[in-house]
Amino acid sequence: LHFLIAAIGAYMLLRRWRHACYLSIVGALLFTLGGTIVSLSNLLNHFQTAVWLPWVILTWERALHAPSWRNFLTFTVVSAVQFLAGSPELFAMSMALVAVDGLRIRSIEPTISYQRVIGFFFAGNLLVIAVIMAQLLPTLELIFQSRRLQRIPAGEALQWSFNPLSLVNFFFLDKEVDPTLANGTRLFFARRAPLLISSYMGATSLFCLCLWCFYSAIRERIVVIALLATSLIIAFGDYTPIFPFLFNHVPLVSALRFPEKCFFFTYALLFYMTIKGLREFLNAEEKSIKAPSVILGSICLLWLAVYLLCRFNSDILADFVATKSGVPPLTNIHAGVVASVLANLERQIILSGGIFFILWLVKTKAIRLSLFSVLLVSVVYVDLTWAHRSYLFPLRADFVDARQSIIPPAETGMKRVFYYPLTQNLHPSFLAVLGRPSFKEATALSFQNLLPNVGILYGVDYMQEIDALGRQPYTDFLYFASQLDPSRQVKLFRAVNIGYLVSFQPLSAQGLTLKRQFPAYYSWLYQVDNPMPRAYMVGKSTAEQNPDKTLRRLSSDEFDPTREVILDRE
Repeated sequence: LHFLIAAIGAYMLLRRWRHACYLSIVGALLFTLGGTIVSLSNLLNHFQTAVWLPWVILTWERALHAPSWRNFLTFTVVSAVQFLAGSPELFAMSMALVAVDGLRIRSIEPTISYQRVIGFFFAGNLLVIAVIMAQLLPTLELIFQSRRLQRIPAGEALQWSFNPLSLVNFFFLDKEVDPTLANGTRLFFARRAPLLISSYMGATSLFCLCLWCFYSAIRERIVVIALLATSLIIAFGDYTPIFPFLFNHVPLVSALRFPEKCFFFTYALLFYMTIKGLREFLNAEEKSIKAPSVILGSICLLWLAVYLLCRFNSDILADFVATKSGVPPLTNIHAGVVASVLANLERQIILSGGIFFILWLVKTKAIRLSLFSVLLVSVVYVDLTWAHRSYLFPLRADFVDARQSIIPPAETGMKRVFYYPLTQNLHPSFLAVLGRPSFKEATALSFQNLLPNVGILYGVDYMQEIDALGRQPYTDFLYFASQLDPSRQVKLFRAVNIGYLVSFQPLSAQGLTLKRQFPAYYSWLYQVDNPMPRAYMVGKSTAEQNPDKTLRRLSSDEFDPTREVILDRE
């Protein structure tokens, strides 16, 4: 449904920009099946927000060109829907694009005043806030109870930064799906999977970006490239010194986690440049075909030159792959990666040659426009589908329930479950096992081991959670518990109703009993001795407002949770 929303919105927006029908279809395919939107489908709240961008721009332009309450309210409602989809970062980027688009329209249509652009923009956003207040107020209350009022550590905030080398992926497939790996993806030029698994926008995009640079006005070129460079610098995160400097000195920037998400803004600009460059080339007069043909032919020759260099000097490619990906040289895996890179280069040569050929044929009127439109749409669709289909729904969901979980949910009763990570940090933010599970096995591990927050589906309760906001009491608990030695951790776990520990390594601590080892699930299940029940009666209460002191008492030998309770007020 959301892919359909994105495709229809992109098509209608391009039709409003007076693109031909077939070019609007090409643009809808590029936006919807391009790597960024496909990658965001793994980050559901960001995906659900991103697909509304064309609709937001479309309704915004209608409100500017034909001011009326109906058009203004339509823009407001669509913007509110995008906000409620769940990604405030992508919504903010969308509003920035709305502002840029408003200034663009003002520059080409003097009848639209700056007052109208600015007034509609601020009035629309204020009305959006009013419309979503029923959701926004509880969210603000939650934020005030979370760690988001504190500074996020730079190491966590910059954890996912866009690797500059990944820009190659915009034109070239630099990875492939490999179901034998736990993360399901074999990277050619990187060691760590990015947040956005793909940014590929098709072989057509390189042609179109060069054509945009050739045909666009100097003023537009300067403005768009400046915006592009700014968004890329932010997305690069800690790969440049600029974003860390802004993070440390600008409060608004310090609230942003994972700079790679800012590539969505870059993606929108690249989409605009791509589709406009293609239109300008097709609408240009026939006498101007010589220079564009040289540009397009040079791109084809460039792909061929890179392929020949790698093909006949394979040591250069092999060393580059080994250095960037960390795959040991002279192994079957390394040889497979090198072969895949060469195969993808051959693919780009064939696609680029085919696109250049049909563009040359239509400009020389050797084929009809109707035949060209069918060929162009087909090439773009096949290219993007070939590149990204394997990333979407690579597994059937029914295998998750095919095997029983390590704890029957009914057995947990009223006791909490706790996942014990391999590191000292007790936040359940990642999963690491002592073994080499396949992608299917690794995907099933969270369900089979009832890791947070999967067990909620079966009625299992936790003393952990995956929560982007991080409520402050929970954050205090995790930070304190991570500093304790295992025996004191068990005392604390016992006091807060934790009955089971799930671990991917053997544990040894007083108060823990090994219940069972699960080699097929790479896990060990431990039972906490005599955990406190969920509800019970005590005869004594003490008040303590300092969370650290409370947790210190709960984990001490002197405290008896069966006789006393600690409250945060009298």
